Amino acid sequence: MICYLRPFVSAPEVPPWLEGWEGRPGVALCHRDTDQGHIVAVGNPLLLDVPKRGWLEGEAFGWKVGRLGKTIEPAHLARSVPWVIDTTPVADMSGRQWAVPIILGPAGTRAFRVAYGTNWLPALTPEQERAEAIATEARGALLSIGEAGGGSIDLAVACQWAAELLCLTHHLTPEVIQVLNLLDDVLVVSVLRAAVSL
Repeated sequence: MICYLRPFVSAPEVPPWLEGWEGRPGVALCHRDTDQGHIVAVGNPLLLDVPKRGWLEGEAFGWKVGRLGKTIEPAHLARSVPWVIDTTPVADMSGRQWAVPIILGPAGTRAFRVAYGTNWLPALTPEQERAEAIATEARGALLSIGEAGGGSIDLAVACQWAAELLCLTHHLTPEVIQVLNLLDDVLVVSVLRAAVSL
């Protein structure tokens, strides 16, 4: 279970990236007040406690983040995005299944829903524009590695891309993914390949 701490708030809050989370059988959006502040997590309410390993701070998101237990179930954090038509499951090194949004189809064309604006042209949201830009860059990099065998992808960039894509389908932020070390070699490559239909 991933849990978040907001020190000494007057009323219970939910991190912005958990807003819109939908309940599932046996899993809830849990709240608990402690002497350190208010804790929020998605999981079994009976298991919510202060992380034994302590809290990690993220500079950008204003909440401390911690981890309870040895495993995290990505399906509990699944996020539904209306413009994402299809997702595909990929596994990380621990065998956890993550839902990856399919951004580009096999031919490299857009594989998600769009709205139409002026002149009946696609009016992409900033989130859609970013996803398409990531997928286009990732596809080019992956194809250059496969074709010539000499191409490469900067690992830090690949991790950032994978984290942003996972946040489209999970109630997480790239920073939370980074702070909790949720990415691994298998997951990064699998996310990028799945998102671009390779």
